[in-house]
Amino acid sequence: MEKKYLVVYTAGAFGNFLSWCIDCCLNKQVLESPFQETGNSHHRNQNTVITQCLDLVKSPNMEEYLEKKQKDFEIIGIHWGRKWFPYMLHAGWDRTNGGQFGKSGVAFAETNFHKFLEMHGEYDTADLLSKLKQHFNFDCSEGNPKVPRLVLRNLLWLNMASENQDIRTKTNKIIEKAGHSKIDLDTILDYDLLKEYLKRRFDVDLDFEHIHKEFRRKNNSLTEYNLAMKVIDAVKTKQNMLIPKMSVVGECIVLWHLEKHYFDINFFNMPFDFATTKDILDYVAHYPNYMKSPNRWYLTNWKDFPNNELR
Repeated sequence: MEKKYLVVYTAGAFGNFLSWCIDCCLNKQVLESPFQETGNSHHRNQNTVITQCLDLVKSPNMEEYLEKKQKDFEIIGIHWGRKWFPYMLHAGWDRTNGGQFGKSGVAFAETNFHKFLEMHGEYDTADLLSKLKQHFNFDCSEGNPKVPRLVLRNLLWLNMASENQDIRTKTNKIIEKAGHSKIDLDTILDYDLLKEYLKRRFDVDLDFEHIHKEFRRKNNSLTEYNLAMKVIDAVKTKQNMLIPKMSVVGECIVLWHLEKHYFDINFFNMPFDFATTKDILDYVAHYPNYMKSPNRWYLTNWKDFPNNELR
């Protein structure tokens, strides 16, 4: 009997793309492109699908599920390092589901957050609407569907701050520690490493570099994550660069990392009006000394922020 494969992952971690790669190896040929408009790989040709995949967050008892499935499948789990959590947040909004948000789920959420939650199908809508009302005094409803950009970014900030309690983080740790086979996100993103992994694992040497380039190019979330980290690196090394227009998630990633880096300078609850990294450096250089103080979240949850992430 031909071995059956199951790829387990958290949403945004390329489970469908790795499954497509494995199907190529099992078919011994490069199959047609699986990408949708948002860059996810949910458009796999059902006539060539062999490998199953599952966002493990959707499984209520993950350890028990994995143990049960190992009897019938060779399981390969995709795990990721902590640095990727902001990317996962972006991907969870932008790339998920069946493409009902067009080219960008994040852009849709910026325009009509209430409808976004209705159409998403994977979020606890009541919880997010409750947080908007409880923490930011905003009642998001069908008649009031567009959340102000600053408020929406603050809601995302809460997700960033709750990384350790997030279901994606917990699921990722389960995948990383499980006894099944594993591959990390960085390997999938590097064509040469991925090609070598597949060759070693399936004894098939395929040239799919053109598909891999498309895979990276079409990934809005990866593009914006990389841009946000480039901005952060430029600030840390005191280099000046233009800051292109980013989505509300990209802005949140930048401000989140800046506040962790400077710690006693406030980047929270403010408009994102920085046109260049020099603007950010000027803001830091001339921030009033009498106003410097870590925000209350850091003071309360300081154990979540190792010293090597600050300054």
